[in-house]
Amino acid sequence: MSSVGIEFPKEMERARNLRQAYVDIGPPGQFGLLVINGVLREAELAEASGDVVAIVKAFHMLKTLS
Repeated sequence: MSSVGIEFPKEMERARNLRQAYVDIGPPGQFGLLVINGVLREAELAEASGDVVAIVKAFHMLKTLS
């Protein structure tokens, strides 16, 4: 069984790896890179605040990244 507490850091790491893929794409990946950076920023702020609602919201946003 998994939980947001376990999966949230994994999703953040996945998003960081995905961000690197968009950096590697170059100019065509700029829009995707902006989206990923925004989602990661929200996730990092939620994590730092400890706000459970914000963490769950950020977790769902992270899961939508591809």
